[in-house]
Amino acid sequence: MSVIRGKSLESSGPSAANLEVLGRYAALAFCRADVLIQISDDLNIKFCSGPTHTFLGLRDRDLKGRPLLDIIYQEDWQLMLDAASVQNAGARIDDLLIRLQCD
Repeated sequence: MSVIRGKSLESSGPSAANLEVLGRYAALAFCRADVLIQISDDLNIKFCSGPTHTFLGLRDRDLKGRPLLDIIYQEDWQLMLDAASVQNAGARIDDLLIRLQCD
């Protein structure tokens, strides 16, 4: 799983939406993960892509807006929180194993 943090753009209109999508794909361009997730500053899922139905029994669209920790194995919560705080500082994290769980 790869997770990126991203802020929504404040301006409105199609150009802002296109820039956000472009920024998302640029951030994910070199990921080697099965599931790609973008989270908000409050750790809610903003975007998700990958075989989530196979892994979690939920489709990508069903995960949007849910808290990220809802799908993270509880023993990996601190690792996920640490990774999110490092990434918020602008660092890229590669090859981090975070276990997913379904409800």
